[in-house]
Amino acid sequence: MAMCRYITVIILSTVFVYIRAADITIFYQILEEQEPPLYLGNVAGSSNLASIATGDEFANMRYSFLKTVGTYFTINENNGALSTNSKLDRETICPFQKSCVLQLRIGASSGTFFQPINVNVTLKDVNDNKPEFSESSIVLNIPEDADINTTYPVIGAVDKDMGDSNSLLTYELLPDSGTFGLKFDDSLSGNIEVSILLKQTVDREVLSRYQVYLVAKDGGTPQRSSMLTINISVTDINDNKPIFSRKQYDITVPEDISVPNKILNITAVDHDAGLNGEVEFTLISSPSSDAQTFFAIGKTTGQLSVIEHLSHTKGAPLSLIVQASDKGTPPKSSQVALTIAVTDVNDNPPEININLLSSGSTARANENSPNGTVVAYIGVTDKDTGNNGIVSCSLRDNTFRLSKLSSSQTEYKVLVNKVLDREKDIEVVVTVDCQDSGNQPLKTTSSFIVQIIDENDNFPEFLKSFYNESMVESDHTGIFIAKVTASDKDEEENAQVRYYVEQGNADKFYADPSTGVIRTTVPFDREMQDVYTFQVLAVDGGQTKAFTSTATVELHILDENDETPHFNQTSYEFKIQENLQSKTFVGIVFATDNDIGDNGKIKYSIKSRNGAVPFHIDPSTGTIQTNGILNREYKNLYTFEVKAEDFGAPSLNSTVNVQVMVLDINDNSPQILYPVQGNGSIKVSHLTPANSVVTKVEAFDPDNGPNGSLSFSIRSRNDNNLFFIESNTGKIFLSHSIQSSEIKDYLLVVEVQDHGVTPRSNSTEIKIRIELTKTSASSEASIGQNVLIVITIVCVTIVLSLAIIVIIFLIRRVDNNKLMKDYPPPGKEEFQISETIHLNTNKKSILTKETNLPNGYNTNTLSSGDRKEIHESSSDPLPHEEEHHRMASIRLHQKLLNSYNKPLLYHPDDRRQIWSKRHGDDTHSDLSEDLTSDSGRGGSVENVHHHQMYPRSGIVI
Repeated sequence: MAMCRYITVIILSTVFVYIRAADITIFYQILEEQEPPLYLGNVAGSSNLASIATGDEFANMRYSFLKTVGTYFTINENNGALSTNSKLDRETICPFQKSCVLQLRIGASSGTFFQPINVNVTLKDVNDNKPEFSESSIVLNIPEDADINTTYPVIGAVDKDMGDSNSLLTYELLPDSGTFGLKFDDSLSGNIEVSILLKQTVDREVLSRYQVYLVAKDGGTPQRSSMLTINISVTDINDNKPIFSRKQYDITVPEDISVPNKILNITAVDHDAGLNGEVEFTLISSPSSDAQTFFAIGKTTGQLSVIEHLSHTKGAPLSLIVQASDKGTPPKSSQVALTIAVTDVNDNPPEININLLSSGSTARANENSPNGTVVAYIGVTDKDTGNNGIVSCSLRDNTFRLSKLSSSQTEYKVLVNKVLDREKDIEVVVTVDCQDSGNQPLKTTSSFIVQIIDENDNFPEFLKSFYNESMVESDHTGIFIAKVTASDKDEEENAQVRYYVEQGNADKFYADPSTGVIRTTVPFDREMQDVYTFQVLAVDGGQTKAFTSTATVELHILDENDETPHFNQTSYEFKIQENLQSKTFVGIVFATDNDIGDNGKIKYSIKSRNGAVPFHIDPSTGTIQTNGILNREYKNLYTFEVKAEDFGAPSLNSTVNVQVMVLDINDNSPQILYPVQGNGSIKVSHLTPANSVVTKVEAFDPDNGPNGSLSFSIRSRNDNNLFFIESNTGKIFLSHSIQSSEIKDYLLVVEVQDHGVTPRSNSTEIKIRIELTKTSASSEASIGQNVLIVITIVCVTIVLSLAIIVIIFLIRRVDNNKLMKDYPPPGKEEFQISETIHLNTNKKSILTKETNLPNGYNTNTLSSGDRKEIHESSSDPLPHEEEHHRMASIRLHQKLLNSYNKPLLYHPDDRRQIWSKRHGDDTHSDLSEDLTSDSGRGGSVENVHHHQMYPRSGIVI
């Protein structure tokens, strides 16, 4: 514990001070998980402030944070002592980062003196986390006909530690049964992808389940590990049919769903393997149903999609059958019922149909009509269903009232509701409002005019001299603007008033001559003009003299969100340097909207088709900033869209393409691909001519431009300039012909450097071995000597074999004569000598078992063609006779050994035979042979086998 407290902080032995403009940068290192307060160092001393401040300024210096990281640190304002304020967990502060640097900024001030100090605190990793799997166990299915070396991916472990040795290091599979192994692949993210490797075939009928354990270990001290249980199941033939995840599928979709659109993912599992377990889906419907025309299902995915609009599928739910079939032979299938209920969407407003009792477009009512007199019938329909199709209607004016027809909810009578006075109202505009009962009700308005019939003898008089009206801008014509009414107390033709729009505006507006209803005749765009003022004329029907009255109509065009935001450029291109801090300014996009109010107010957002981009846009200003630190080597160009959307209802938007190019800085050192550590020496023949390429250094730099352009040079060497390197290609050449004194090993250290403003470099070692190469003349001499040696050995072997056979025959003959003298036979004995050639390489001779051969004797001097076996045709010899024969045979062999116990010279160039034997050639002598001799009852001498090596001095057995 005392030692752990002693190593609580690691401070760099030398504190580096950088003065750049007015900034000073100092560095500290600490281990994570240390109890606070932990003293890092004195900022005043580490930054050497005493050298840049006066004595009084330094004595009165005060220290405070200009920028800090959370509440992890505290500083003594009087003396600049920097300490931790809490325990620092590297995995929390810098999760999954190789380097964890906390950047502080401290201000030192005294009177008019102020010095900013940058403090970089490197948080070092300790092995406080073990590799962890996301699950404790998994199941892996392997078909019994799987091929050897098939791989099956499994989940890998994650180690929150990111130190050089504390992170995940290796995997081990237990137990090592020989059936399964591991295979590792590097992923683009830098993690190790682990797969189970099938090393031996599996047979379900022999063993259907295995259980192995994947152990993940880190490289820390002490080492930490975790284990994943892998249950391996061997699958069988097509004896299972697909099984749906549900017994029945019931779904509901709105009738206005867009097409095509995925609405359901139907899944079915077949526990078989291979084609037996591959499932395909089809839809089935009854012949009388057209439900299948509205839907489609993915053959392999099971994704159910709407392919036709559902607005015409009112009524009962749609019923279908989904069939899942595997690809076995024969295939097996299952079915599941699918019910689709189409819900109504309130997308149809009520439709009003007005039937007037009088001819023409105006209803008529006498001013003396009694209360309850019918003036019109109204029918209302709504194509929606449910509450969306339930409609209620009302009148805006109480001169008339609505009354439902008996037993009908959609038909009304328009009745007189009060006494009609022609002198007050010549005609009445009856406006009918009908609204459905949906969650977001839709409303329809329609109107008609009821004309009050009476005598009229007065000038036309407008009810209002000034009409202040408004309408929403529209690209349609025939929009209702106002109903102007002029009365004339005259009767019959003299009281008939007709309406006209003044000549100057008759091309824009039209007044119905009989009703005074003013409608538009052209589209109106508020952005072009927002107010129109014109005169409406009322002319009576006098025969002798017509009288005319005028009224002024002032029409205000109200804004509608019909203008799309417009960017001031068709596209934007920005450039930004890599490795800058987050929230760095990138550029500004700007759009305008000609609408007013919320319709013209714009907000900006980023759209990306390929996932999130590391940028943020201010919704109101269009200012784009970085959302993190950019790395050009990871990605050098970002393309995305910026959407400008107004606040109208519904809103309108437009998009513009934005490209952000990431500019390179020299932040990568050259990477050497060849040679790397562990490569052997490069072998060069001493006959290689000058200026020949010996090898080539392969390297690359992920930076761009000069930062990624490389130069090669030899930094250190022991070759006395025997080699030189081409600076732009990395090729190493032989500078001159190789002398005999230069046949040895060399070591070159090659440096690779980029062309950045502040260049970066890397180096590697190259070992070169100069080897002696034999000429064709020495090879031919060696071949001739070898042929001569072989001929000599064969001749000697044949002569010795014949001599041995003759000697053995003579010895046996002498022994038989002696035996016949000692034991006279009852009759003549016949001896028969038969010679048989054998090749027996699997036995050792009696000589091999009993005699130690002297060094240098070649037991293969007896060729297979000279091996003979002597058979005796007489009866078995007596015991002492068998011993006698055996001893005589041994003495003969001993003499032969003594006479040929001399080394056999061998040409030194034949060392290539040794090389071939070391590389897998047959190590048995081609001259192996058996020598068999019956010197007694069943006795034999067999061939001696030896593996031979031939050095320069002779044959070594």
